[in-house]
Amino acid sequence: MKTLTKTLKAFAVVMLLALTVNAQAPQKFNYQAIARNNTGIELVNQSVGIRISILDGGPNGALVYQETQTKTTNNFGLFTLEIGSGTVVSGTFATIAWGSGDKYIKTEIDPAGGTNYTVAGNSQLLSVPYALYANQAASGSQGPQGPAGPAGAQGPAGAQGPAGPAGAQGPAGPTGPGGGNTGPAGPTGPTGTGVAGPTGPTGTGTQGPAGPAGAQGAQGPAGPAGAQGPQGPAGSANANGTLNYVSKFTAATSLGNSQIFDNGTNIGLGITTPQHKLTCYNASTFYTQIFQTATTGVNFGDGFMIGLDDVDGVGLIWNWEAQPIIFGTNGNENMRIDAAGNVGIGTTNPTARLHTFGTVRHEGLTGNGNLLGVDVNGNVTKVAPAVYNSSGNCLTPPIAGTYAFCGPTVSINVNSTSDVIYFTGNITLGSTLGANGLSIAPAYTFNGGALTTVGGVTLGLAVAANTRHTFGTSYAYTGLPPGTYVFGVGAAVTTPASWNNNEYGYVSAIKF
Repeated sequence: MKTLTKTLKAFAVVMLLALTVNAQAPQKFNYQAIARNNTGIELVNQSVGIRISILDGGPNGALVYQETQTKTTNNFGLFTLEIGSGTVVSGTFATIAWGSGDKYIKTEIDPAGGTNYTVAGNSQLLSVPYALYANQAASGSQGPQGPAGPAGAQGPAGAQGPAGPAGAQGPAGPTGPGGGNTGPAGPTGPTGTGVAGPTGPTGTGTQGPAGPAGAQGAQGPAGPAGAQGPQGPAGSANANGTLNYVSKFTAATSLGNSQIFDNGTNIGLGITTPQHKLTCYNASTFYTQIFQTATTGVNFGDGFMIGLDDVDGVGLIWNWEAQPIIFGTNGNENMRIDAAGNVGIGTTNPTARLHTFGTVRHEGLTGNGNLLGVDVNGNVTKVAPAVYNSSGNCLTPPIAGTYAFCGPTVSINVNSTSDVIYFTGNITLGSTLGANGLSIAPAYTFNGGALTTVGGVTLGLAVAANTRHTFGTSYAYTGLPPGTYVFGVGAAVTTPASWNNNEYGYVSAIKF
């Protein structure tokens, strides 16, 4: 963070001395300065914390007064404060002995507006605030009272003063007595002689509804009784059943138990303990419901589609507001198919067509040393790769500038461009004097031809004196033309004579 420079230039110190007799000098004086950072750039429009100290006798003199203030600089980095009006830390401003010795002012500033102050300047007050000093100056002794002067002539009478305000209104007097008695009423005037007006026209409204029907008349006498019909056949004596079973006809006149059980709340098909509105059960098959029809599908509203065949079963197409299909036992979820069609086993958030959590076992694909692969038809199959290993000393030291096999090699027949060869190898080399400049890379020869390096080349390998180090490299070869290949570690050096020690090396290749 940029900090305030230790040099702070004060532009002006302004002090005014009031000459009015008996006037009291204000206990403060003005101070202005420019705040800059450590590169001399003004800190404009920024709140800064300021601590002012008055020192006695010199720049490192005794502290006689100290206060703190917080000010905001203007567009030029200038701030103005009144020393004596801040928050007092030490001393009393009114008791500073301005007339005794030199006074120095030390300014400390925190450009962040806090209290982490840095000394920004220390300078002498060359002009003592005179009003403050005069305020402390001792006054002379009072002289004796002079003799009384002669009495002056009496002055003329003053003008008459203005009239005073009107007084408050007094209370109202009592009400006087009432007037005489009311006189008698005058006689009633004669009745008027006006004639009645003509009769108005007949109204044109519609006829009202008919009134209610009158009471029904008395009932007539009863007719003669009809002849009695023939007696029906007797009911079956075998009409029986078990409580709560829905009956069915077992013969023309007999009843028996059906497969439907109704306990008044739930209905069971093949079960006498239905737990839901409709519970189906068949102990001899996994099916709880069998639909036999030639219809290819029955739509059950917006819930789901049951696809039917005409052989032996039912297929379920779930479309219940894009909700997942969940399978589980004992209240625990074991598998789900989400709305995107992803299947999760052991996870409630499948992110692939098949997403499992835990161990997956493939029955029939057992065997140590085998791997799983995918054939051209996309089937997961067991793969038994061919493994080639070889080990031995690096009998041929690396030569300068040319890659050659260093250490053991393996020979592999490639039968198809679809064969994949995973090669890894290492060599151990050293020096009695210390050596560097060794480069290694995976390498091979094809049908006895020249050595070819492939993959990344490791350059500039080195060892210290009297040490050996193992260096390794690897590569995956694909798309190789059929033929005979020899794989190994190719090496080249810049100083062959210095690599004068070798150790055991090892190479391995796996063919798929």
